[in-house]
Amino acid sequence: MWHMDVRRSCVWPSLQLLVFSPEEVIHSEFVNLNAIVKESAEFLIPVLGEHIQLRSYLATGLLPVKVYPSQIVEILATLCVDARDAMQDGGILLIQTENLTLPGKGQHLNPLA
Repeated sequence: MWHMDVRRSCVWPSLQLLVFSPEEVIHSEFVNLNAIVKESAEFLIPVLGEHIQLRSYLATGLLPVKVYPSQIVEILATLCVDARDAMQDGGILLIQTENLTLPGKGQHLNPLA
């Protein structure tokens, strides 16, 4: 539908302006990633289009992380656009959060283990 294409083309530049605001002072802070995912979904659903469903499985008891919140939004947006482009026939895009313990020095993280 043409109106969805117009809507999608308007939302993505708006999201980029929010993320790359020149007046924004970037600083790291402790945040709840679940909240960022929930807030970002409002912008991401129109960008994905009607043929891709966005689903999220957000961990209960998720620990806060020290990050640059705007960069997390940018990362989510980039990953979603890349996923959309890879799923031309449609599909389901899953965003999942969970607590992980990083290994000590010299060890490697394997989330599938």
